[in-house]
Amino acid sequence: MLFNDYYFIFWFLPITLLLYHAALGWGRITLAKWVLLASSLLFYSLWKLAFLPQFLISIFCNYLIGARLQARPVASSALRTHGELALVWLGMAGNLAFLFYYKYLTFFASQSNLFLGTDFVLTKIVMPLGISFFTFMQMSYLFECYQGRVKERTSLLDYTQFITFFPHLIAGPIILHKELIPQFNDRGRMRTMSSNIALGLFLFALGLFKKVVIADSLAENAALPFDQRAYDGVRVWIGVLSYTLQLYFDFSGYMDMAMGIARMFNFDLPINFDSPFRATNISAFWRRWHITMTRFFMSYIFMPLAMRAARRHADAPPGKRRKFIEATAVPILLTFLLAGIWHGAGWTFVVFGLWHGCGLVIHRRWEMSGRKMSTPAAWLLTFLFVVIGFVFFRSPNMEVAGKVLGGMFTISGDPGEWRRVLLICVALALALLPKNSQALAKAFQPTWRTFGWTMAAIVTSLALINRQAAFLYWQF
Repeated sequence: MLFNDYYFIFWFLPITLLLYHAALGWGRITLAKWVLLASSLLFYSLWKLAFLPQFLISIFCNYLIGARLQARPVASSALRTHGELALVWLGMAGNLAFLFYYKYLTFFASQSNLFLGTDFVLTKIVMPLGISFFTFMQMSYLFECYQGRVKERTSLLDYTQFITFFPHLIAGPIILHKELIPQFNDRGRMRTMSSNIALGLFLFALGLFKKVVIADSLAENAALPFDQRAYDGVRVWIGVLSYTLQLYFDFSGYMDMAMGIARMFNFDLPINFDSPFRATNISAFWRRWHITMTRFFMSYIFMPLAMRAARRHADAPPGKRRKFIEATAVPILLTFLLAGIWHGAGWTFVVFGLWHGCGLVIHRRWEMSGRKMSTPAAWLLTFLFVVIGFVFFRSPNMEVAGKVLGGMFTISGDPGEWRRVLLICVALALALLPKNSQALAKAFQPTWRTFGWTMAAIVTSLALINRQAAFLYWQF
């Protein structure tokens, strides 16, 4: 069940809201928590019930490790014992093993058969819903407990609700404990607030419109080059640009809907999408695109590597080549290699990660040189760089990626219907020019006018839903 599913819109969400706010109205805060938890588990079970026991066991094991670390509060990880260090590494290994089995085992087995001549039997393994997101949330929670940043004891109910909260379960954001768990016990949020319901409904309608009306309308054009149906220059560009904008509005729409649903329950999710196509350099792009994923990799991969290398070269001048390579280039490349692999098991994701890693290294070197570029040129270069990266992101294999890239550097073909070109232009203008969701939410006023626009967006979207199109990021 997805956010753009009729059953979710007309059944699951209204009933959950009604029961939750009824419990709050009776002053039964604990009951309201249980209603939300039960609804989240039902939401997860409707995807595939067989995964629910594994999901709950994973949550319980991580909670026990976190509780053990919380039992002896310390000011920093430096004061932890070797036993506690072993415990947190055990938790990390368990989470990564869980993720590896479902997401990467088949790929590694196939590569072993290909390059090493092994004879592993390959079976298609169905991934649990949101596995990459909730795994990283649990890992970050253990890191935070180990480093002494989780000050107050967390109950099992709050922790389970934190991990399973259904608005973030499909495709993020990757939330830290401090961003959500304290809200579960904030008395000021434990009451029905019509303003929050109105704003949440507005954001949900906005996201649904982005997903159904814009992103899904681009889907057919986006598939042309990647389904090996058209490799001539013009149609390849139409396909690649359509996919770039489809992914943009699909992910942006999902985040609006997730934040809107959470707001209807009086909770705030961290911003995860901030008009990334307005970025004028690749570093700014990653500060705006999938913000919480970038934060995870920068906090737990890049910073430790960069700080360790910087200490080794503390006396070297900033521009020294060896210091730059070891303290900047290598950490960035490794970080984005892992970020690429996080998105999926395949060589295309490896190349996608390295492509962006190389772009970030080059940009960092450019910044250090003190040279400048005009804003329009910087924007165009950044946008084209991102578009090329998404070719690897979307392609099923490197062969298709090579053909698509080859087609992008040829001048041939006919765009066919100008409707396709017009759709791209309109979508790009909508990505660049209007206020984004955060600005609209900040200026939101629950008036009849905004209610009318909200209803218009919902009705239009519902009228155009002719099939259940999954969110593109749910597969990660």
